[in-house]
Amino acid sequence: MGFVWGFGISLPITYLAYKKGSLTLDGMAAATSLGLLLWGFAGSTVYFSMLAFFLSASALSHWTKKRVGAEAEEIQSRLEKSERRDYTQVAANGGAALILAFIFFLSGLEIFRLAAVLSFAVANGDTWASELGGLSSVKPITLIGRKSLEKGLSGGVTPLGHLASFGGAAVIALTYFFLEVFAGGEPSRLFFHALIIVGVGFFGALLDSILGELVQAKYQELREGHRILTEKRKNGKEENLLVGGYRWVNNNMVNFLSTILASFLGGLLFFLR
Repeated sequence: MGFVWGFGISLPITYLAYKKGSLTLDGMAAATSLGLLLWGFAGSTVYFSMLAFFLSASALSHWTKKRVGAEAEEIQSRLEKSERRDYTQVAANGGAALILAFIFFLSGLEIFRLAAVLSFAVANGDTWASELGGLSSVKPITLIGRKSLEKGLSGGVTPLGHLASFGGAAVIALTYFFLEVFAGGEPSRLFFHALIIVGVGFFGALLDSILGELVQAKYQELREGHRILTEKRKNGKEENLLVGGYRWVNNNMVNFLSTILASFLGGLLFFLR
């Protein structure tokens, strides 16, 4: 029955997101499938954690785009990913949760259901940091090398971005807490779980920035006589010059790696508590 609920709720939401320009057609299909499988494998709490991530991230993206104004186009021109999420971005942000939910379905071990929720705290923390970080008056810097970056490029952080990542993770933690309390869980135990979710979500966003700085491919593009740093592999039909990271590591790969690594770390904390 969970698969039916997952499909029935996901389809109208993803269709509306497609019409509003938040998802491509293949992104809509992937997000609907993800919702169907998450509820079927791991239940409603994991599903609504995904929904809290998707709705809050999409709303924030539309809001910040209006606030940033013309600068949003300049930021977007440096990025490989499009404004509309396609199936690769859905997989990057939801793939870890799907893997963990499936392991829970096979094993029945609660730790994997909690880790699936954690994965959305990481994804939401990172997305909120990226979106709100673009509004910062402070230029982003890398965590390891302490070098300045242009807004939007992976690896850069700002104080506002740190605060935003905490807020994004907290949204997932609160979603989890209230859903589980409503289902009859013990509030004191669930509050402790929520604190772990916030902490791991924040850590995961930092890990995403570190991986973005150290291993994600960055290129130099010749644009109007000037060389600019970009995440785009190609400029039209021409290959841009690789100046950092590894060619096979793009933003989607970084998102997936940071999400699944932080989720397993959080799962270990739940196990050791």
